[in-house]
Amino acid sequence: MNAQPAVQHAHWLDRFIGAELPALASAAELREFERTPFPDRLAAGNIYEALQQAAARAPDAAALKFVRNGDPDEPAPEVSYREFLAKVTQAANLFTSLGVGANGVV
Repeated sequence: MNAQPAVQHAHWLDRFIGAELPALASAAELREFERTPFPDRLAAGNIYEALQQAAARAPDAAALKFVRNGDPDEPAPEVSYREFLAKVTQAANLFTSLGVGANGVV
């Protein structure tokens, strides 16, 4: 059995878009694209899963950049996906230890 190479997706969170983004040049193309409900398109069920997938794909890539004074020439501190996921997980564990449930913060 030959293994098929993984399809490179234009956006890795979309299960259906292939290597190129759809043109959506006509109303018919847009209707066809929208036939798949948005939640069904996503490869992650929630933001945390998307963050986990991003950290697995590119752990050292910048998840956040902070431009302090709006000057694009000023070095911007970065937080990697690995660091961001670790801090988000740490915060979630703290909230859980304090009794905050999944629907406890609105």
